[in-house]
Amino acid sequence: MQLGFITDIGNTRKHNDDCSNAIINEYSQHLLIVCDGLGGYQGGAAASHIVMNCITNAFLTTDFSEFDLNQIRKWFILNIRNAQKQIDNVVLIQKDSYNMGTTIVASIIVNNHAFILNIGDSRAYLLDHSNVKQLTVDNNLLETLRARKASAEVYDKYQKHLYSLTQFVGRTSNISLSYDLYELELLPNQILFLSSDGFHFHYNLELLYDQLIKANASVDQNTFLNTIIKEAINNGSNDNLSFAFLINN
Repeated sequence: MQLGFITDIGNTRKHNDDCSNAIINEYSQHLLIVCDGLGGYQGGAAASHIVMNCITNAFLTTDFSEFDLNQIRKWFILNIRNAQKQIDNVVLIQKDSYNMGTTIVASIIVNNHAFILNIGDSRAYLLDHSNVKQLTVDNNLLETLRARKASAEVYDKYQKHLYSLTQFVGRTSNISLSYDLYELELLPNQILFLSSDGFHFHYNLELLYDQLIKANASVDQNTFLNTIIKEAINNGSNDNLSFAFLINN
């Protein structure tokens, strides 16, 4: 299995609220993670890094070989709550960070079995040479209305707020989290791909499989990944951009 990740400030934002990582622990298990701190609020970058660091640090010392989906859920809940407590502590000191928060999409891969957590509107995709499949459902008003089979009148009423988040990781007292979990078996040569919305809305994902295979074969993977990021920026991204991926080869 081959890993890669990148995060970029983009051309518009003054600072990068995103972060991402792709790592392996001592038990030969893999973690992909992308966090997108809430723009427009103080503390977005701090929130995304707190959540990512809590998850990655706990991952490095945990053996998941006997975990099922329910145990994975409990593990994520425990470590997200630990991150929320750290966010609470920041808010106590920095009152203007009261609304700080972040999305998270993360995957723990044990052998060829992937467990995926999603909170927010960062996404997980499954890629192969002929197909792109979105694995996660965005936690926003648009998807809530779709699930409720809302009328056209309701969509019109909330048109300006359709992409407002209904789930994100913030203070412990902020919102009740749903912890959307998914699982799948990775087949040979498939790619598990996680990204923030600054990237996936501005890149032709049908081209991504071949590009990531080329990046993995490149002597300088990071330069190749930067080329992919620059293409998304040229396609109109005005946000931070991040992704992480695993090639099952």
